[in-house]
Amino acid sequence: MKDAHRYVPVLKWKAGEQTALRNLTPDVKQAIFPLLEVVDVSVRTGGGATKSLREHLNHAASQMEKCWGTSAPLLLDTHLLSPGRDVEGASALAYVVEQAHALNVAAVPVVSTDCTPDDLRAVAGAAAGLGVAVRAPIGNVVKPSFPSVLMRTLKTLGVSPGQVDFVIDVREVGEDNREAMAVAALLWRDEALALLKARGRARGLRSKPRRDLYRALVESVTPTAVRRCVREALKTRTTWRAA
Repeated sequence: MKDAHRYVPVLKWKAGEQTALRNLTPDVKQAIFPLLEVVDVSVRTGGGATKSLREHLNHAASQMEKCWGTSAPLLLDTHLLSPGRDVEGASALAYVVEQAHALNVAAVPVVSTDCTPDDLRAVAGAAAGLGVAVRAPIGNVVKPSFPSVLMRTLKTLGVSPGQVDFVIDVREVGEDNREAMAVAALLWRDEALALLKARGRARGLRSKPRRDLYRALVESVTPTAVRRCVREALKTRTTWRAA
């Protein structure tokens, strides 16, 4: 991210959200880095004809230029489109990113580790030096295999970790400790121990399994604090590795 302190609102790219972005004051606009999700809906034109995917994506890019402008970057995601949808053989994400760039919109493509190598390479070609974002649900991120899957994705994209924004989909953490445990599991062992030590709760836990460390952390702070601690830990990492 160009500025690690910007807020990232996730917006389905529909009329209401477009109007909201267009009406932002300059100071608020400078404080956010929006993630726009192109929705897969039947868009009707006058006379009842259905727009083609090309027309739909062209319109989406045009609205980005009108409602967000060209002075700041945005994240652009097409995962809500039906699987397999493309524009005459071209990746839908690569196509809409190229259309946005043609309008001087600084659109950063958002991919997932489930994308095919061909789609990843197409997106990398469309990125135009603006970087790429990788988005993953928390259920995937906590799997032991995820670091290697992520690094394989970055290799296919031809980018280093420092050139990538990493978006983790985490539902709002309520008072359910099961959700808090899932969030805490994003921490590496040494990170969890450091947090417990700072709270005077590390005694007797240094040789315990990671799950015991996560449970101790969840029991020592509120779910909201768990989310905040994990967010700060992820922001300060310089490398990714197996936990």
